[in-house]
Amino acid sequence: MQYDGTAIDLTAGSLGENNEISAGNTVLPHKYIESLGFASAEAALGRSVTISFMGADGQPFTQEFTIQAVDAEPTSPLAYYQDEFRISNHDGQEIAAKQLPEGSEEEYFAIMAVAADGANVDEIKEQIIAAGNYDAMTFAEMRTSIMQMVNIVQYGLMGFGALAILASIFGIINTQYISVLERTQQIGLMKALGARGKDIGKLFRYEAAWIGFLGGVIGVLLAYLVTLLNPIIASAIDFEDDMELLQMDWIMSAVLVVGLLLVAIISGWFPSRKAAKLDPIEALRTE
Repeated sequence: MQYDGTAIDLTAGSLGENNEISAGNTVLPHKYIESLGFASAEAALGRSVTISFMGADGQPFTQEFTIQAVDAEPTSPLAYYQDEFRISNHDGQEIAAKQLPEGSEEEYFAIMAVAADGANVDEIKEQIIAAGNYDAMTFAEMRTSIMQMVNIVQYGLMGFGALAILASIFGIINTQYISVLERTQQIGLMKALGARGKDIGKLFRYEAAWIGFLGGVIGVLLAYLVTLLNPIIASAIDFEDDMELLQMDWIMSAVLVVGLLLVAIISGWFPSRKAAKLDPIEALRTE
């Protein structure tokens, strides 16, 4: 069981009753299988690992654990995952006692209450609050609160994205209208030589599509170049060397480019319609 009370997804091995780790055992993070020299997750089961801790006197001490299970590799880079060794509450209390300076009183910033199977966690929460000067929150409420903050950030980014697309629409329309005005004589000449209105319209729609495609590709390439800063970012905020905070989703990038292409074509429809309807005689007279 994790500190938050949720079950651990396992690649190999199994946990005891109530999904708890047995005393003297540990759950090996999937990330360390190769670095510790194990051929596979199954090969690590029953093997021993020695973990070092810092004692109350400032001197390190070690404790040996048997690998009871191996956790599952995260299926998504955004998944909630902890690459740390997990031990039982019993072992954790013993280690904490060795790290507590002599004569010091134990202090707790929080207490986790595990509800029995079938119990109503909301009722237990109210009982804890009524028992004294305590504040309580269920794990479901904690996750809901976090997801609300994430959703707010997502909606804010979506708003900025919508404004950027709206600005690009007006920018393309304005650019294409200016192009129509600057090339009025050329349009009149093409019509005089037999070009049809729909051919002129296609010409300007293709130009608008090219603007959207080129802008999308440049944006994706710039985003990719930013991801090359991952090692610098990881070093600045003390992440692990292989931690990638910025990641590219090439499928979504391709969808984005296609979307911008369609937006550009739609934006160029009004200027192309104006160009298609120009009178060739009037257009040739334009200075």
